[in-house]
Amino acid sequence: MTSRSRVFVVQEPLKKDHDGSVVPRFTMDGLARYGDVIMVLAWADMRPPINELFIMRKIGECFQQHGGLRPDDYIVPTGHPAAIAMVTMAAYDASPGPVRMLCWDAKFRKYDVITLDLENLNR
Repeated sequence: MTSRSRVFVVQEPLKKDHDGSVVPRFTMDGLARYGDVIMVLAWADMRPPINELFIMRKIGECFQQHGGLRPDDYIVPTGHPAAIAMVTMAAYDASPGPVRMLCWDAKFRKYDVITLDLENLNR
């Protein structure tokens, strides 16, 4: 039996609404078709002042807790740009090969798969 892919969402997609309540920025219902959804960072993790060491430790613990990153897993780049960069770097470091991302295409209302393969970038 093969295990399902996992979808690592970089940061909870939340925002404050007009009255200051924290609400979802968008629904992630469509991600479940790609695998089990795992939140890497909470919304509040990237609030100033940002502690890079804490964030990198938390990212590493998330990947370790879930048995590392497998070739069939995905990263969803949501949230703070620094969080996206840190998770992508850690994912590439934790992966035995290329890292796959799911990027939302608003025009066609679907996720596109982008494969990052730094090993073969200049070949």
